[in-house]
Amino acid sequence: MSSIVPMEFLVDDLENWKYLYISEVPELPRNEKKCKLLNHHLFETAHGTLLVLELHNVEDDKQITISFPDIEEISLNDLSNSEMHKYYLDCKVRLLDYKLKDKQEKSYIGFDVDEFEVTTLLENSIMRYRIIFTNK
Repeated sequence: MSSIVPMEFLVDDLENWKYLYISEVPELPRNEKKCKLLNHHLFETAHGTLLVLELHNVEDDKQITISFPDIEEISLNDLSNSEMHKYYLDCKVRLLDYKLKDKQEKSYIGFDVDEFEVTTLLENSIMRYRIIFTNK
């Protein structure tokens, strides 16, 4: 299980933890890479919150930058402890979100809308990323 937390929890950990495990691909937390956190930037944009991480990949000794656009919700895994903090970032997929809103508006004004398509858009309009902070 996990609990929704304010952005300040994540920001505090970005400033206090040295390493993290991260997958470059959303929804697929396998093949996570251990990285040293070099820097982070948080921007409030017209579309939502954008998080940019500057990292040093410990495994292949390369610097990488990863961004998380349109953060909608942040959850902290309930199994987090003094050794690690595991976060889930739910990020809006803007194009699918626009399509979903269009379908919902059409339905509201009386047009027939494919419910399967609406459900599919609803299920896919958010991508989940996982970040695990550690000091080892």
